[in-house]
Amino acid sequence: MDTSFNKHFIIGLSVILGSILIAGIALFFLSGTVAGSVTAILADKSKISGQSNSVSAIAELKQEAAQAAPYQAAMDTLLPTQDKLIGFNAWISNIATADHVSATASFQGEPSPPLVGSAGQADFSIAATGSAQDITNFLTDVELRSAGFLLQLTSIDLIDQGSNYELTAQGMAFFQ
Repeated sequence: MDTSFNKHFIIGLSVILGSILIAGIALFFLSGTVAGSVTAILADKSKISGQSNSVSAIAELKQEAAQAAPYQAAMDTLLPTQDKLIGFNAWISNIATADHVSATASFQGEPSPPLVGSAGQADFSIAATGSAQDITNFLTDVELRSAGFLLQLTSIDLIDQGSNYELTAQGMAFFQ
């Protein structure tokens, strides 16, 4: 009886320990799977939240597009097209005549085409002759007062020629 009890005890204990070992291994693998699932669920939730925000932003932009259309049309008229740069020399001549200055303008090199988010630009030079006050008026009108072209003067040289001054200026005219 003693041996039979020991035998049953060892078998029972082995079954219990084996069950615990199998349950531990199963829980170990199951916890790894659960952790992976949790990570995947959190990533999906974050992705869904981002997509939801994107959809709201698109809806808001579409709603505001109608309000922005008049402003876009006004901004489009600020910059001439590259084809309209043909009138640049006549524009300079008209301003020069109004300011009692003799002036000529010419483009230098190839223009840089417009890119998304930035205007194209064409380098130019201006040569003008007149009194100091007339040249000052001419530059003020070209840069600030006269509508027609958006430009930036990058360098100005003014030389005293006795009764008159000689202006040489370089700059960039912008276009769309």
